[in-house]
Amino acid sequence: MFRVDRIIIFLYIASLACLLVSKTVMPFVDELATVFLIILAIIDSVVNHRWKQYSGLWALFGIMAFYCVYSVTLLHFNSVPYILLDALLEAKPFVAFFVFFSIAPHLTRKDTLLLRIASLTIGCIAILTMAAGLTKILFSHVFVAGALAFIGAIGYWYGAIDDNGNLSKRDRFIVMLLLCGGLLCTRSKYYGCFVLSIFFLFLYRPGILQHVSLKHLAMVLSLGIIVIAVAWNKISYYFITGNSDVFDPNLMSSMARGALLITTPLIIWDYLPFGSGLASYASYPSSANYSGLYAEYSLDKIWGLSPTMPDFITDLYFASLAQVGIVGIILFIYFWVYAYRYLKFLLRLDAAKYKSVFSIGSLIICFVLIECVGGNTFVQPPGQVAMMLLGIICGQGKRLMRQDPMPAQNSDIPDTTDHSTAKTIRHKI
Repeated sequence: MFRVDRIIIFLYIASLACLLVSKTVMPFVDELATVFLIILAIIDSVVNHRWKQYSGLWALFGIMAFYCVYSVTLLHFNSVPYILLDALLEAKPFVAFFVFFSIAPHLTRKDTLLLRIASLTIGCIAILTMAAGLTKILFSHVFVAGALAFIGAIGYWYGAIDDNGNLSKRDRFIVMLLLCGGLLCTRSKYYGCFVLSIFFLFLYRPGILQHVSLKHLAMVLSLGIIVIAVAWNKISYYFITGNSDVFDPNLMSSMARGALLITTPLIIWDYLPFGSGLASYASYPSSANYSGLYAEYSLDKIWGLSPTMPDFITDLYFASLAQVGIVGIILFIYFWVYAYRYLKFLLRLDAAKYKSVFSIGSLIICFVLIECVGGNTFVQPPGQVAMMLLGIICGQGKRLMRQDPMPAQNSDIPDTTDHSTAKTIRHKI
């Protein structure tokens, strides 16, 4: 008999390993994983009658179906195949989260050992590749190697947590080495993630902000200043100066990302409340089959966004939210609030035991949101794997909520427990 929780853990380890070839040999690996996850969820629901357990996934399908119909019938910025492709691409990280969250797998000691080995191997290969100057050959872009080092670090961290929630000095040192090795990517976005990782790894204590003192306030302000400082060159390059040393509003050819950012609120306003539709703006399908929306805002004349040179169209994930409008942005924000509530539940249940788990989940959210500012890793394999781990962590919170729902009843966490299946953790097909 095949157990769903075992299959899903194997899929996570396999997806983690495939990150090494996801940019060169198997660029379609994340799409394959998404299709497999959907099929697995359907089989589990049909065989084990667990439809309610996947309510978040079905809601996601309903939302994407609405936007597909909306994009095809009311807007005509792209063709049907590319609209459907964009629906798949935009749904990938959320499918990964909701399937892992719904199954809520429990990792055994053998699983955590395998996770540590896989994470350490991937992190070391990424670091050695950067040190040898071979990142373009294996990963096509240096930040991908940095992202793999980060994912390897947090994956190892999660696998190294013992039954009491502690992390040994040796394992803490290994996590620190992986994080430091990732600095070789020299990307400002990674520097921000690195600073936050050091904070959660060494300085964070549960309840640190509940009793705010001048010391705590100074620590938080200093952390924010450091994150902005280490990322300032990239912020300046993306949104202020472009490729020039002095800001010049006429040099729009070197400010593709800034043009995307400036145009985003205009599109949101012009296409209230559901946006410009899928495959229309700042997404890969909108560049693969050039969207007619760019001409409306004269973006087709900007180098990097033009039909002949569309290389920078996908460099700002937040801009692609213009495709789903105010409604989609609200849903996007709600998703992160929803996931974070399960992380907070773990702290309320046992702050000392789940401090590391909470820290890793929070770091994943920070990693995704920072990356969304200047890239589209969120909808690529590294983002999908990060969302799988976030789903495992939030699923752990849900699983514990079944066993001890009292903290959830006394908090603002939504009760999504499926009481018909609360007696079992491992689900069989």
